[in-house]
This record gives sequence, C-alpha cells and structure tokens, in this order.
Amino acid sequence: MNPGKGYKGKSARHLKSLLDNLGEGNLPFGRVINGKNQLVTKEEKEKEVNKEIIRRLRIQNKKLLEQVIKLKDEIKKTKINKVQVLNHINELLKLINS
Repeated sequence: MNPGKGYKGKSARHLKSLLDNLGEGNLPFGRVINGKNQLVTKEEKEKEVNKEIIRRLRIQNKKLLEQVIKLKDEIKKTKINKVQVLNHINELLKLINS
C-alpha cells in the first residue's frame, strides 16, 4: 500500500464530504441563478423579496391613507349638510307656527 495513495484517497473523501455539505440542500450556502446569470445567495434573494414586500406595503399604506383623507372630507361634508338641513327644518317650523 502506497502511503501517498492512501492519503490522497482520504483527502478526496474529505473534500467530497465537504462539497456535499456545501451543496444546494444546505440553506446558508445554497446558490440561486437569477436572470442575469449571476450567482446570488439565498440570503440575498430573501433580502430582495423582503425589500419588495416593504415597497408594496408602503404603496398600500399610501393608498389607504389617501382613502382615509377622502372619507374624512366626506364626513365633514355630511356634517355640514346635516346642519344646513336642520336649519331649514327649524325655519320651516317657525313659519308654520307663526
């Protein structure tokens, strides 16, 4: 048995097991190829997804705030209309009672 050959075989096995541990199944070291043919880690992919979620939530929040402002204006208008209608009713009642 050649000592160099045995050492080489053992190193190859260690290297193979190390590469297997760094394969796609291992979450922190897995790689994904994006549309630009660049390697992107899964953590980077998750960061991109999180950024997109935050962007969409900001857009949704802005639209909801605009709706709230619009509804507040409508409430103000209905209160003003209510006061005007009550004033007209009071005037009519005064005319009828006179």
